[in-house]
Amino acid sequence: MTDPEPDVPASGVSPPPGEGLSASQDSKSGSNQIDMDGISAKVRRQFELVPPIGTRWRWYDIPYRVLMWAMTGSRQRVFSWRMRRRLNKALNFFSTFNHYERLKVEPLDDPMHNLIVPDGERVTQGGVWVVELFPPSRFEALRRSLERNGWDEEKAFHRSDGSNAEDVTKARRGRGFMWSRLGTVANPNSRYFAFDARREVLPPEVSLVELTAVQLGQSLTAVVAFFRLSEMGEQALNKVWTSQHEPWFKWRGLRRPDTEGRFFSGIRATQTERMRIHDLARRWLADRCGGFFASTPSGPPVIDLNLFDQFDPTAESDNRHSNHPRRALGLDGNFGHNYASPEMPGLVIVPTRSGGGPSDVLENCWGVIGSLVRVNELAEDDQGYGKKPYSPSTIGGMFDDPIRSFLLHLAILHYTADLRSNLAEARDAAMGKHRKFSAKRIDHLRSELLTTSLDLPVVARDSMTLWEDQWRRLDGVEVRGVPVPGHTHPHEDFDLIDGLKDACNQAFEELLAEDAAYREVLSTVASLGASADASRFGRRALIVAGASLVVALATVLVANTGDHTLWSDLIKWVKH
Repeated sequence: MTDPEPDVPASGVSPPPGEGLSASQDSKSGSNQIDMDGISAKVRRQFELVPPIGTRWRWYDIPYRVLMWAMTGSRQRVFSWRMRRRLNKALNFFSTFNHYERLKVEPLDDPMHNLIVPDGERVTQGGVWVVELFPPSRFEALRRSLERNGWDEEKAFHRSDGSNAEDVTKARRGRGFMWSRLGTVANPNSRYFAFDARREVLPPEVSLVELTAVQLGQSLTAVVAFFRLSEMGEQALNKVWTSQHEPWFKWRGLRRPDTEGRFFSGIRATQTERMRIHDLARRWLADRCGGFFASTPSGPPVIDLNLFDQFDPTAESDNRHSNHPRRALGLDGNFGHNYASPEMPGLVIVPTRSGGGPSDVLENCWGVIGSLVRVNELAEDDQGYGKKPYSPSTIGGMFDDPIRSFLLHLAILHYTADLRSNLAEARDAAMGKHRKFSAKRIDHLRSELLTTSLDLPVVARDSMTLWEDQWRRLDGVEVRGVPVPGHTHPHEDFDLIDGLKDACNQAFEELLAEDAAYREVLSTVASLGASADASRFGRRALIVAGASLVVALATVLVANTGDHTLWSDLIKWVKH
């Protein structure tokens, strides 16, 4: 991001009394009427501070005036329509700089143009959870990763229980486990007491990583990493969220630059910071134990815990303008429902907003939000976590089990979505990859059959373990969609876990049918290609044999037999 030379200070201008009023400010006093006069006065004030392009002699006014002179009057006839189109693009290019300067003088106290966080509000992150899946095609990579990482070297019962690689191998053979602790990785100066933790330098935002695994059926192993954040990591998102954001400007070469006002710039900056923490955790796990999601564009699914000092999602609802701070965090994805769980009192699960604008950069993540005060009030005493009030990191550890279990359901849903994307990509590229028969293309086809076609049927079967009665009773989590408090048209409750099951079942049925049809077509094409290649090889063999025969005959004819050749004898015989 670059910033052109400004002619107007970037700190913004506060409006005079009576100016800069908008519908958002009227809403604070309970009125829904739009103040059109106030909006007009505010716009007029901005154009007084930054006059329109072409009316002054700023650096971008000069080329703009030249272009306008060339594009007006009889002079425009000199240029072809293609040239006039390019000149018009140049006009729009320089107009962006004028618009950018006007964005910088918008009032700083207008919530329609600024990301304004309520006074005293703060968000603290209590942890990040990342999941990775290992279907049959990824099992060998999992085994090598567990042997290489040495997460179990410090385990007190390592010798009696066996290594992580041995335990996973046994589980894949049918002697499985539910949740199994793989190990703990801590910073050398971590504040957490973990006598069997492996010590290594972690990113400064992370203090401790707890790794667990679970076996689903015999074909699917899931590894979940819980990242306990350091004090720096806990406050990183809040620091960006509550900062004063300036308009955003991005050069795009000779194309028209991109600009955004303070409001959307704040959304972009805040979500980028939250995504940075997510990507940091994703990269750490992918580098040490990468599975199926490590090879996908969006990476593994992530859940993070976000606790507010004031906002309580279980007791109050967002209105149009109080929702803006949550939108900047990407935590306003619930519309009409709160996803609540009895295993997590005081907390609400929130998906990422879908279909947002260019400033909404988050993807493949969910959040767990709540009021820090409310969660402490509802938390039970004497759980071995010390005295109240519990810190955000401690609360993250208290709810590690239900969050981890819910993340598994999301992982299966994202697995089907990524498989659908991979299958669509393979289907679209099939014509180019398999049009001609060759050994290289046969190897590629074999690789496809040994990954997606091998994994899909067994994963579709074993992933349903999450919805079996035994799993839900022992290690499951209950999440229901309940109406948002104060909603004018409340909806009925529903079971989110059952809804995820229906979505996964439908996705697997469609994927199995598509994969079977795709595999049948490719097998037929490979068979026909092999037949055609064998036919071509046979024709070439006949040609080679004919050529060999001609060479042999020529050799016999010219061979010397004493003082004459067979060729000369043949000529004499023809003459007589």
